[in-house]
Amino acid sequence: MAGRAKVERNEPCPCGSGKKHKHCCLDSFKELESMRLKLRQAEDKVIDAVVEFAKEKYDNSIVEEAWSDFTFSDACVEEPDEADEFHSSFIPWFVFDWIPDPEAERPEGARVPTDTLLSEYVTAHGDRLSDFDKRFIDAVAQRPYSFCSIAADQGGPVLRMHDIMIDTPHSVLEPDATDDIPDGSILFTRIVELDGAAILIGAYPTLIPAELHDGLIELRDKIAAALGRPLDAAGLAEFELDLREAYFEIRHLLFHPEHAEDGEAS
Repeated sequence: MAGRAKVERNEPCPCGSGKKHKHCCLDSFKELESMRLKLRQAEDKVIDAVVEFAKEKYDNSIVEEAWSDFTFSDACVEEPDEADEFHSSFIPWFVFDWIPDPEAERPEGARVPTDTLLSEYVTAHGDRLSDFDKRFIDAVAQRPYSFCSIAADQGGPVLRMHDIMIDTPHSVLEPDATDDIPDGSILFTRIVELDGAAILIGAYPTLIPAELHDGLIELRDKIAAALGRPLDAAGLAEFELDLREAYFEIRHLLFHPEHAEDGEAS
């Protein structure tokens, strides 16, 4: 993906105005970077606090159960300490989204959350959260996971993406995005927006090649048909499990293409 290098003050502004960066978007980029750091600080604070809360209230078996739910007990997915998804994707999902199945078989006396760990933490320790932390949590709740393609001709610190599922463009503040991501590649991620800034949270690490775009459009249309309306944020949240399952199926076929050839997966 071209154009991800830092834009210097006297270089042409990446917005395409023809002006020097310092006379155009530099100041606004600085403001956006300040907000990005504030969002990342809130993310780290909330996730770290909830994980510590979970360690104190429950034993390690809930992590094992959540990981099994997260990966659909797929034997082809590595153990948590070996899987790329564990820290980047699973931990945010564990904090913000996981609700244990109340009917799952567990050892006698085992304790599990009855709501998301985040909800339990807010009930117990909401006074430890700042107003911005609470607004950040609300922003996360409003933005479900989706498949988003990366636009070509990137420039500056803003990563231009397009939500394939709900046909919505986004400008995301990810200055450390990898330079060599192929144009059109697709991420399964959550784009969280607050106060005019947007960041990726819980991005799944496997890049999906652009040639699978049409297959994801077919998935979108199937979900919309099931909903009886065009897919929207509420629909994405309702079908989060199906979308996550699609990610792991794609991941499996990318890592084990021989299974597709053998007809073991579709």
